[in-house]
Amino acid sequence: LLYLKKGWCIFWICNVSNLVLLLGICLNAPRLTGISLEWLILGLPLWIMDIMETGDFEYTSILTHFGGLIIGVYVLYHCDFKKYTWVYAMLFCLILQQLSRFITPPRDNINLAHSIYPGWDKVFDSYLSYLIFIIFVGTFFLFIIEFTLKKTFKQIRKYKTERNL
Repeated sequence: LLYLKKGWCIFWICNVSNLVLLLGICLNAPRLTGISLEWLILGLPLWIMDIMETGDFEYTSILTHFGGLIIGVYVLYHCDFKKYTWVYAMLFCLILQQLSRFITPPRDNINLAHSIYPGWDKVFDSYLSYLIFIIFVGTFFLFIIEFTLKKTFKQIRKYKTERNL
């Protein structure tokens, strides 16, 4: 992949999240699985919007985005979803974004580490204000995703328990 000049794409948060999902499953670490799942959920609509905007699509990305998502939901439903995973998920993103800033080329803007996403430059006059905005919005949605998943899993378990009685 690096030879084909697309190798840097491996550092996109969706790709790294699938690796974290694998580690979470192999190490029996629900927090890692939760971090991965939260980012795969949050990233799905962003990925779809990016495809619509750029037309850049790889068939393997279907497995990356939907496969990991399905596996993550299944695994976390069957184990304990750790409290405050959303905080760790945001820290994971910030670390990955800074790594991306140092190891990926600016032209690819992996994890929005180098510049404002095209079109948003009309809203933000600086990268710093854009970065602060995406951190706050991302954190808010990670919290909402975790809250919704926990509540949904709890309701499903309650329903299944009542039906078995």
